Amino acid sequence: YPAGTMHRIRATVMLLAAAVSCRPSAPRVPELVLSVPHDVETLDPHARDRTADAVVAAHLYDGLVALDREMGVRPALAESWSSPDDLTWVFTLRDGPSFPGGRPVVADDVVATLERLKSRADLEFGLYAAGIESARARDARTVVLRTKSPSAILLNKLASIAIVPRGAGSSLATRPEGTGPYRLAAFGARVLRLVRNETWWGPKPAARDVTILLGRSAAEAAEDVASGRSSVGQCSTRAAAAIAGRQPGVTLVRRAGLGVKYLGFDVAGGEPPGGCDPARPFRSRLVREAVSRAIDRSALVESLPVFARPATRLIPAGVFGHDPREKGASFDVAGARELLSRAGFRSGLDATLDTRRGGLPMASRIAELLAPAGFRVRAVEHPEAEFFDRARKGELGFFFSAFVCASG
Repeated sequence: YPAGTMHRIRATVMLLAAAVSCRPSAPRVPELVLSVPHDVETLDPHARDRTADAVVAAHLYDGLVALDREMGVRPALAESWSSPDDLTWVFTLRDGPSFPGGRPVVADDVVATLERLKSRADLEFGLYAAGIESARARDARTVVLRTKSPSAILLNKLASIAIVPRGAGSSLATRPEGTGPYRLAAFGARVLRLVRNETWWGPKPAARDVTILLGRSAAEAAEDVASGRSSVGQCSTRAAAAIAGRQPGVTLVRRAGLGVKYLGFDVAGGEPPGGCDPARPFRSRLVREAVSRAIDRSALVESLPVFARPATRLIPAGVFGHDPREKGASFDVAGARELLSRAGFRSGLDATLDTRRGGLPMASRIAELLAPAGFRVRAVEHPEAEFFDRARKGELGFFFSAFVCASG
């Protein structure tokens, strides 16, 4: 969710979704083509804290450290590090990584990156640098960080921070300057073309050319793979996976994801006087609890077109801090109606449920499940940019979205 708005939001966790991709068992196209659901607003790796932008940035940039597929920390631009005391971290940079144009990465670039994030409130990835008190270059290959307090998860946060060259500015939105395994070849509204960075410091990627088809629905991604247009497609609906899986030579790969789909509420201003504010009903804790009790999560999961399982927390299993003992709210329609009545809505409550691109089917199903408890909900879908812009302005009172704990 956009950095800077979470302090205004209280979320009720709904679903833990699985990630599913389909791919031919053997390549059928000369280049690697990926079909993904993401819409990309900017190529600035610090601008938007969204999965779509982070996925693209991972091809073009490196951090000091990176996360492997099991969410373990591994070296990246920093070949080693140490923590001589509770507040100090010392990183030794690799000798070799370079930016486009050939200039090598030095400690001053790391310092400038962190200062950029800490000095500009509009950069949402600044959240990951918020705990850093200072950064300095001891020499060209050594960076010393001081944290405001002991931080056991600093490395996980640093994995989300792409290192950019000192002096980088607004041009990053369309012209990336990263050290990653690929360079940008072309960027359009629905397609991103990449070419292998032949000077990358890591193992050379197998594909020289990569095309990422953006904004592809699950059905479109499955058709892309089945027809040979794409090498890999993210087809996380049951129907799309079944269609793709029936094609000769196509392999389905399924893993539990790091994302949780949830219902969120704008609670700015706190509990309303008297417990009832018809204009902003979700400020009432009773109303929010009624929503939570009114939804049978197991029934919701079984009826969804996507692979998922009920969630009880904002972070899924496999992420640090997950507590498997948490059971979540119990399903209780009668109790939900009583809570709604106590909140002052004895004849029920009319509401709009806003959601992002692709969320309308699930949001509509949630609206149906809320109806027996007295909620009359209309689900409305918005383009990604519009949804997040409205969120930043505090215009979403009741919304359906997803949170991905990419740091693990």
